Amino acid sequence: MLSNIPNILTVLRLLSVYPLIIFILEEQFFLALGIFFLAGISDFLDGFLARKFSWQSRFGQIADPVADKTLVVATIISLGSIDLIENWFMFMVLGRDLLIIVGVVLANYLISDYQVAPNYLGKLNTTILLLLVGIILIDAVGFLVTDVAIYWISILFIFTNTLSLIVYFIDPGIKILRNIK
Repeated sequence: MLSNIPNILTVLRLLSVYPLIIFILEEQFFLALGIFFLAGISDFLDGFLARKFSWQSRFGQIADPVADKTLVVATIISLGSIDLIENWFMFMVLGRDLLIIVGVVLANYLISDYQVAPNYLGKLNTTILLLLVGIILIDAVGFLVTDVAIYWISILFIFTNTLSLIVYFIDPGIKILRNIK
């Protein structure tokens, strides 16, 4: 039973997406920030528990990244729809994720025994994006966040976003191109 805790946390994180969207769209940013914070803790905790106690499962391997991407994409779209982030920024985030998804699907189709393996640059990029979204929500709540902080974290995100996309183009991108007949 205890070995299901990571999966339960993942499902709860996935279920938290809907109220998070509603709170953002209704501009109840304090509640949105609370859910976003709890989702972040659950993501850390489910990964930690799965690794620490060897509670990994096939469900978790699939559901955890789905929950993470769903949370991030829904949050970005919601923030963009109420003009808390610029449209170009929203499309940059979503475009990268779409390209990676297409690349993974093609890699699984064209490359035998291809294993999806997140790289550290991609994880760093996601961490910076989550930090940026958290800071945007903190700013929306009304806590003092300087525009300079948001600007520099945005610049750092754009940099890691671009670099991580280049890395994904190299692997599996080059392998995919070699297998196209």
